[in-house]
Amino acid sequence: MKFVAYKEKKFYYQDIGATQKPCVLLLHGFGFTHTLWRDWLKHWGDDYRFLLPDMPGFGKSEFLPALEISDIAVIMQRILEEENVAKCTFVGHSMGGYVAASFAAQFPKYLQRLVMFHSSFQADDAEKKQVRQKAIDFMAKNGTKDFFANLFKNIFSKDFSENNVDVVSNFCKKAQSFDPESVIAAYHAMMIRPDLTAVLPTLTFPVIYLMGEEDTSIPLDRNVKELSNLLFGEALYYKNVAHMAILEKTEHSAQDLKQVFETTAYLANK
Repeated sequence: MKFVAYKEKKFYYQDIGATQKPCVLLLHGFGFTHTLWRDWLKHWGDDYRFLLPDMPGFGKSEFLPALEISDIAVIMQRILEEENVAKCTFVGHSMGGYVAASFAAQFPKYLQRLVMFHSSFQADDAEKKQVRQKAIDFMAKNGTKDFFANLFKNIFSKDFSENNVDVVSNFCKKAQSFDPESVIAAYHAMMIRPDLTAVLPTLTFPVIYLMGEEDTSIPLDRNVKELSNLLFGEALYYKNVAHMAILEKTEHSAQDLKQVFETTAYLANK
């Protein structure tokens, strides 16, 4: 097993594929671990090398007190440094995308592409921060079981939830097993993250957004606005999908993104 150290803590990542292949760093979202990508990766073949970290406090990574999104970005940089990776594509799902945005602000020299998988460079607005704080207070008092049960009702489309009850239930049960302190720390980190939209016009590599028609967490207009501020922006849009195209459209989203990688290769390799 592979780990990197940061602030005297250890953070896990899985390394898949040959070292000479183009590197793709895949960072899961809140409430998941690196195993989120398992089925999705089956549709990529062996053309890439994949690095799959666990966020602090999730999976095999240790809890990091006073966690901020920028801390996780530094951990990602440590992984690339440890593996002697000079350039990579960073794919971040949801909270993983917030980390990807922070990484782009701090370490743009490492990036060939950035993929915002149901995510955004924008900070929470005042209303969203209030919702997060109420959830934090609730978890501190009642634990995380009911919180995750409610969360997993809302991040999948209605059709997917009705036709994949066992899949949703299994992921929810895994999330409910996470240490409550780690869950609250991650949720708080999302709540206090800064707005990074000013970074968008400075990015000289392709930035690709994957969006779902039924995604209530990341509204479509937010991503469209961000795309308008990019030098090289691409969009993949899925109907009847909410916040989890990785699971809701596993094969389609993997193959579509792989195709975008091929069509943007000339930009990514500049």
